[in-house]
Amino acid sequence: QVISVSSQDQLMESMRQAKAHLDNRQFFEARKLLESLGAEAQNNAVYWARLGYAQYHLRVYSEAIRCYERSLLLDPSQSNRYYNLALAYEASGNRNKAVGALEKATYMSPDNPKFAQTLQALKVQA
Repeated sequence: QVISVSSQDQLMESMRQAKAHLDNRQFFEARKLLESLGAEAQNNAVYWARLGYAQYHLRVYSEAIRCYERSLLLDPSQSNRYYNLALAYEASGNRNKAVGALEKATYMSPDNPKFAQTLQALKVQA
């Protein structure tokens, strides 16, 4: 699907607005804005990551997981998305999948202490 320049500009502006909502902890507003983007954003990994972040903070963990998985399918290079996916898995009660996602994040970014600390804490709880 080809998106016109004006549609692309509108998409990027909406994505910036959604990020501002997320930064201000306005998760409902961010989710509403992101969901309004529809088909134009379906192949955008950042869109799915931001929607997942909003869903996670709104405690809709199954949707957060779905969004993060879609984001990683489109762009598997972002270790922080594996970390966020792990948090959603853990919140939904799936500790094994949480550990797996955290192991991936830690492998990709071995110098990130937050990833290693969270992984260690999950393993201790298991």
